[in-house]
Amino acid sequence: DNISKYENPPSRGLKLAQTFYNSCLDESTINARGFTPLYESVKHLFGGWILLPSNSPAARSDQGSALKVEQFDLTKLFLTSFRLFGASPLCRIGVGNDQRNSSRFVIDIMEGSVGIQKEHYVNETVFPHKKPVTAYRNFMKNYTRMLGVLEENISAMDEVYKFEKEIAMRTEERGDRDPERNYELITLADLPKFCSVLDWKWLINELYKPLNYAITDDQWIAINDREFFRARCKLIEEYLKNETGIRTLHNTVIWYFLWQTVNRMPIVVGRALEEWKEVELGYKLDGSRWQVCIADVTEQFSMVIGRLFVHDRFDERSKESVTQMIDEIKLAFKENFDSVTWMKDEDKLKALEKVDNMRASTGYPPNIFDLDEENRLFEHIESLNEKTYFENGLHCSESSMLNSLRQLIIQDRHQWELSPHVVNAFYKENANHIYFPAGILQTPLFSRQNPAALNYGGIGMVMGHEITHAFDHYGSKRDANGNLRQWWSEQTREAFERNSQCMIEQYSNYTILDTKLNGKLTLGENIADNGGMKAAYKAFKKVEERSPSQIILPGVNFTSEQLFFLAFAQLWCVAELPQAVLHTVLFDVHTVDPYRVIGTLSNSEEFARVFNCPVNSSMNPAKKCAVW
Repeated sequence: DNISKYENPPSRGLKLAQTFYNSCLDESTINARGFTPLYESVKHLFGGWILLPSNSPAARSDQGSALKVEQFDLTKLFLTSFRLFGASPLCRIGVGNDQRNSSRFVIDIMEGSVGIQKEHYVNETVFPHKKPVTAYRNFMKNYTRMLGVLEENISAMDEVYKFEKEIAMRTEERGDRDPERNYELITLADLPKFCSVLDWKWLINELYKPLNYAITDDQWIAINDREFFRARCKLIEEYLKNETGIRTLHNTVIWYFLWQTVNRMPIVVGRALEEWKEVELGYKLDGSRWQVCIADVTEQFSMVIGRLFVHDRFDERSKESVTQMIDEIKLAFKENFDSVTWMKDEDKLKALEKVDNMRASTGYPPNIFDLDEENRLFEHIESLNEKTYFENGLHCSESSMLNSLRQLIIQDRHQWELSPHVVNAFYKENANHIYFPAGILQTPLFSRQNPAALNYGGIGMVMGHEITHAFDHYGSKRDANGNLRQWWSEQTREAFERNSQCMIEQYSNYTILDTKLNGKLTLGENIADNGGMKAAYKAFKKVEERSPSQIILPGVNFTSEQLFFLAFAQLWCVAELPQAVLHTVLFDVHTVDPYRVIGTLSNSEEFARVFNCPVNSSMNPAKKCAVW
């Protein structure tokens, strides 16, 4: 409430965030407005919806004449979706680095976006109890009924679902994504040769028009899933051949708009959505309204909220301690190469160079207090209104997309992708850069008052994890500058694949809730967990040797080495309902939490020694997997 506590006077961004938050809290106005803002938006953005009856505020005035084969304009239909969400069923559009020349920024064409996870469409009975697909399809129909679609037209939503499924089937498997195999760099002039269903030059220039930036024929375009992109194009070509297919495309794009904005609808819609949320997420979202609004405002104004977090919760003195820890763990990681017997010496030298070349950022981006930069972030939001939550969301979505596109103009390889308040860390593979936001540099992971065992077993392991990502099955294909290329010998690459296979098989043999884990899907994170643990432990032991900890934890009868491993295990201490666990197993690239601990520690000779685990016991098997 008292934002002047942090900024006086408050910045424009902070005032916009406060207005957005208040509009979210005002449920009485949201409910009183009902579907009016949605109807107005559908009418304005799409010319209306063909499924709605003629007396609906969002009915099409042309009775669908523009949805004939001769008149239909798919590019204009998709333009709205790209402007708001950067996505369509065909593809997503953004900006990124050229995979093979990371100093160059290109326009990215990525996999298409549909309503739910690909795996749900591919295997509709993947969950043993309630089925997310059933809940999703029920909601599609119930929501459209609420909006006024007549019963005789409801079956059109079945066709939308079928089309979404067809798109999902033409999307690369999560555990099988290979940038080397499916990456293609072409010019804008050549893009129609790959896919001719859209007027690409007009579309992309329309997207860049608010930025006053012209895109020419020689602009580089990166297609990140080449063969799948072609397959989706061919599918859409078939749908464009007749009026039935065209109506399905029209209905799909409008449904995607409805789905993306559903959380800003009246409470009656939220209640109808509960079944889907419970089935998909594994629990009911029964949080207070202020919690819902905090989550939304944080997503829309992440750097503004991040700045408040830094003001309120971040100890600037932590940066020096954390930077020193990163240096210690990088050194330990480099020293571990001495014990890597499967790697050729010349490849080790290149790997050492990559670690030396790795940049690290902690706390927050250097420009977070630059209000001129913040004003540029929100220059395309003229104003927000405390009584128009739905429209506020659309303004923020469009502004976010423009900021994404702006990267082609700014070209900052090392821009932060997470806000400082986020409790996470990440490795930016195309820049060879690790980031540790202020949000994760907090207790219990880190405190300047902690003994070294807790800090190195907590945030230290996270640091090692992110460093190791530079050498996982994706990161290892990029050189010291983040460029995608073969920089290892064939012999080293083959040995890496063999060691990786050991880890795939290890984690695939774990079972939870009668479901096998997918060691291929989680390989990169498992390599990072195992390598990160080893580097953090080595760094911790060197610190202990230099200055043994004098801090005694009351009531804790463990050695400092044991505390290190307990701190690591505590990272993944969580209570989850079965459905949430299954969701992680099926969709997450991270191993489900209990086996992040078991899998990593059972590969650790140090853990077995410290806790005296019997040889051939479950936590000290004779066969251990190690990549790094």
